[in-house]
Amino acid sequence: MVQMSGGNKYHEGTNPLVGKFINSIQGSIRISNDIKTQMKETSTKLFDKMKKEKNQFLQTLIQGEHEGHCKGISNRMDPRLKDK
Repeated sequence: MVQMSGGNKYHEGTNPLVGKFINSIQGSIRISNDIKTQMKETSTKLFDKMKKEKNQFLQTLIQGEHEGHCKGISNRMDPRLKDK
């Protein structure tokens, strides 16, 4: 195991290549964390939009059933009947 001491040739303070390597890894970690955060925020927005559109679609189907255009929508949405 490499000890990170001031006299070690693998220490970032004494070896500029090691310092450059460490900085590049830190940059990659920062970029990947930013991308992960951005993906999380984007997916949250998409899921919220999907829920809203799903609710609007279901309301349209229920309205169509009340007007006589289709049948069985209310029964499919009943949570007691989903288990059967």
